[in-house]
Amino acid sequence: MKWKKFLELQAQYPFLAYDLNWRGALRNPKEFVRTKVGFIAFRPFKRLDLSAKYSSSGTPLKSEYVHVKMECYKSVEYQLRFHVEGEDDSIRLRYVTTDIGDGSIQAHIDDVTRWFEGCEVFRCKQLIWERVIKRTVSGSSHAGLTNMSLEIYLFPQFYRFKPMPRMPLPPPDPAHISYVTGAPVPPIIPGTLS
Repeated sequence: MKWKKFLELQAQYPFLAYDLNWRGALRNPKEFVRTKVGFIAFRPFKRLDLSAKYSSSGTPLKSEYVHVKMECYKSVEYQLRFHVEGEDDSIRLRYVTTDIGDGSIQAHIDDVTRWFEGCEVFRCKQLIWERVIKRTVSGSSHAGLTNMSLEIYLFPQFYRFKPMPRMPLPPPDPAHISYVTGAPVPPIIPGTLS
């Protein structure tokens, strides 16, 4: 991917530096983007398959060492980015793995929602869903990571917002009502006529 194109995208979506980081610190972002990133695409959320799961495949390579396994690999992984109302954006991350439900994106969304609803600290706050990142990586034991592509699905605004109870309004002040409407002023001491 061209560095200039990446900078244009990052100016529009500042979170790209977080999403690009894979398995540790990104030491030289410019070189990484130019040599390893195939593309970064923003897709409509309705095109996201919520039943998608982590997948990985490998092809063995010949090795002159008996006890060293060499292979070419390709994996597709997903991440969920969200935060709780009042927190900074992109503060929370959940990898979509096989250990939650059936391992699908939907199972992880449901699990995060259950966790959020069960936390007393988050009472009267909203869970704000930001995006799903689909990261496709390929490489080999010899060369390491050779290609990465990102597909980013932004959640629709107000995705899964829960209804919040409204605080009742205080009763109106009778003196204010009489002032506004021009009616007789109520007594200063309730229960008296003067």
